[in-house]
Order: sequence, then C-alpha cells, then structure tokens
Amino acid sequence: MSIKIIERMLDYCVKLLDAFNANDKKKIIKWLVKLEKENKEELSSGKEFDIEFLKALHGLIAKEITNIKKNLDNSEKCKKSTELIFENLRKIIDQRIVRDQIIKEVIHPILKSWGYKKKARSFVKKEEKYTKKLFVVTSQFCDYYEVDFTFEISIEGPDVDLFRERISRDWFEITQDTDLKKLKAQITAQLLNEVKTFLDKYK
Repeated sequence: MSIKIIERMLDYCVKLLDAFNANDKKKIIKWLVKLEKENKEELSSGKEFDIEFLKALHGLIAKEITNIKKNLDNSEKCKKSTELIFENLRKIIDQRIVRDQIIKEVIHPILKSWGYKKKARSFVKKEEKYTKKLFVVTSQFCDYYEVDFTFEISIEGPDVDLFRERISRDWFEITQDTDLKKLKAQITAQLLNEVKTFLDKYK
C-alpha cells in the first residue's frame, strides 16, 4: 500500500464533505462509492499481511461508511463519520506513527517477556548487579514520509559502564513502500539473535 492511496482517500473525504455541505446527493454517492472501493481493495491488505493498525483502520472506515449509508438524510451525522475517517487516514501517512505501532506490536511484547519496563521509546530492567536499558533511536534526518531507527544499549554495573552502545550498524527504514511484515520479522530476528545475546553477557 502506498501513500498515494491514502492521499486519494483523503481527497475523497474532502470532496464528500463538500458534497454534504452542498446537499448534492449525486456527488455524495459518487465519492462514497469511490471511498468504499479503495477501502475494500487497498486497506483490506492489512488482513492479508496481518498488520494490526491497517486491519483496525479498514474496519473503522467500513463501519463509518455503513453509518453514512444509513444516515444519508442526516448530513451532520454523515459529516462526523466522514471527518472521523479523514482524521484516521491522515495519521497513517506519518511514518513516525508506523514506527510507534511497531514498537507497540513487536518490540514491546518481546522486551516485556524479558522483564523490561517501557518508558516512552526506551526499556529498562534492573537486575541484581546490572541496570540495562534499550533505546529505540530515530535518525535525526527522519521526516514525515521516512523514518530510520535502530537500537542502542546502556548497561551500568560492577566494572561496566556502557552508554548508548550500538550492536549493529543496520538501520530499520520505514517508508510508504516498506514491506511491514518483512520489517517486523527483521526486527524480531535482531532482537532475539543479536540484542538478547549481547544483554545476556552481563548477568
């Protein structure tokens, strides 16, 4: 799924709102049909690739489109549903939101199972000898449409004072064309095979 699809759906929402304001039934049906078609053909891919936030977005839009169809004679209700669709679509364009969803859906569950507590985009575990911290660090060059991030580790304890150590030179990249299923698998592999091995050196 590309950003262009989301931008197209946002445009349909704007035109749909204009049609409701003008009470133009013909255009209301036109833009509603286009919006529903995009949701069925494009956002439904979230189910195929098991992408939680895309599945949730697809479901929300389908629900609100149904509400619009049921309330075509109530323009205020229809406009509220359209505005809700617009706001949720707008969020998906910001790749920083995608990064945060990956932290929530992939990174946090793994670190939690290791006994780490989440604080913003960092994770902390206090052991008998060591205090270990893992940071999800975003590149300073990231923007709305592209986000790069990596892991850094700090460890404090007897004869150890590591600060923001990177165990890999690799950066995870999120853009409109990123295969999120593949990216999630890569992140999981690095956490289990590299990060855990590094952390377990200090016990």
